Amino acid sequence: MNLDGKVAIITGSGGKGTGRAVARRFALEGMAVVVSDTNDTGGDETVALIEADGGRAAFHPADVKNENEINGLIAFAESTFAGLDILVNNASKPDTMGLLTGWMDAMAVEILAPMRATLAAIEAMRRRGGGAIVNIGSTSALGHGTSTHRGPLTMSARWLRFS
Repeated sequence: MNLDGKVAIITGSGGKGTGRAVARRFALEGMAVVVSDTNDTGGDETVALIEADGGRAAFHPADVKNENEINGLIAFAESTFAGLDILVNNASKPDTMGLLTGWMDAMAVEILAPMRATLAAIEAMRRRGGGAIVNIGSTSALGHGTSTHRGPLTMSARWLRFS
């Protein structure tokens, strides 16, 4: 698939993990990338890395637990890069205590946010004739930040045509 000239949003791409790596790779393939995270410093760092490699990127902070911020993220991609072709749902917020102390936040980011972002992205992709939605899960959610991390568990994409 030729990605040159396409536009992607990657949630959770302001960290040092999978989101940043995907954002950088997409930019190397010629895509314009919307970097998104709640970490402003990390988001700016990701954009700087992409630009240093000759790519195009812009940072838009968004807390994907908030539906209005998801909608703002989609609107930002359309106003900044004239559309949206690929959405990568990568943001993560596991319950780091493992005692259900952050369970509601974890569910809002891990389950509800990808569904809401997908629904919001469909209309933008429809205006461009289709698109792809990638949902990333990782074993790092099982003992986040510990030695149990083994990298990506699942990653899939399918080009969708909307009418």
